[in-house]
Amino acid sequence: MPVLLLALAGCAKEPPAATPRPPATGATASTGASPLGPIELLRPSGDAEIPARADARGGLRATMPIAGRAAPYQTLRVVGNCPARPCSAVMLADPQGSFRGVLTVTTTFRSPRLRLVARYVNPAAASTAARRVVRLEASAVREATRRAALRRAVSRRARTRARAALQAEIAAARKAADVPAAPAVAPPGDLLVVGDSLAVGTQAPLAGLLTGWTIRTDARIGRPLAEGMERLRELAGRRRPDVAVVSLFTNDDPTASGRLTTAVRGASALAGCTVWLTIVRPPLHGVPYDAANAALARVASARIRIVDWAGAVAARPAYLAPDGVHGTPAGYAARAQLVADAVRSCPRG
Repeated sequence: MPVLLLALAGCAKEPPAATPRPPATGATASTGASPLGPIELLRPSGDAEIPARADARGGLRATMPIAGRAAPYQTLRVVGNCPARPCSAVMLADPQGSFRGVLTVTTTFRSPRLRLVARYVNPAAASTAARRVVRLEASAVREATRRAALRRAVSRRARTRARAALQAEIAAARKAADVPAAPAVAPPGDLLVVGDSLAVGTQAPLAGLLTGWTIRTDARIGRPLAEGMERLRELAGRRRPDVAVVSLFTNDDPTASGRLTTAVRGASALAGCTVWLTIVRPPLHGVPYDAANAALARVASARIRIVDWAGAVAARPAYLAPDGVHGTPAGYAARAQLVADAVRSCPRG
């Protein structure tokens, strides 16, 4: 299924900091003072083994549900210390401050214990973190150990015969123990980007971050919301994307936040998941874009991802060009990273 990605640039004030709450039983509370409040990791629990499966090379792969509490409407990144490279997933806290998602980790039989760290994406609160150590199930570790030994010890022909026997043994053991295999990870999909000059500036770095994705970009300097939505409907009608990013409303009247809300909800029917960004620009005729950004926060959901571009710019003013609207090279790179993280976190199917 294609992916439609909508990027929205603008200036927004950050949501009010959540009132700190005592951690629930088994939760790991965040460390470090934060203007947004603490983070609590509730799942996975610290005493549970994580179901995993071994691959042909003796590695381990696991997909684990993540859940916790943080400041409402904030974007978080959960990272695991996978040996080859960090494994990460981006999640969005709902209006009550709850967040949930799925993190896929890869490791080896020599490193069955992993450290998970949850942090705010907002640079102003990056020092706030919640930590948890998890371990993969012992039976999967044994499977991975045997597979690694098999790969090293036998010839190609003997390895083929032994692998078949081992797979049959593993299947029988799983059936007897009723152990589910980890679900497959969704592959890259189809992404549609519709927007204005900010989408033009983000196009190149975004393509470099989303290797394997099919990306269609339709962007024009000075494009207003109405024209952009018309293009979105036309392009999504030809081929429905998996994810859509729309960079619009920077060229619109900030008092028309109702039209923005209607557009966001309408776009959600055109793709499997949509991604919008809060707006950064100087006030128009004395009116700021705070109401527009608040409207975006109110419609956020699992399939409508809101990226806090305004918060990133507030923390790093160097991301913004002197005109107060467009990005610097570093700003466009950071914006593209935020968008790419949101795209990968979108649910599929």
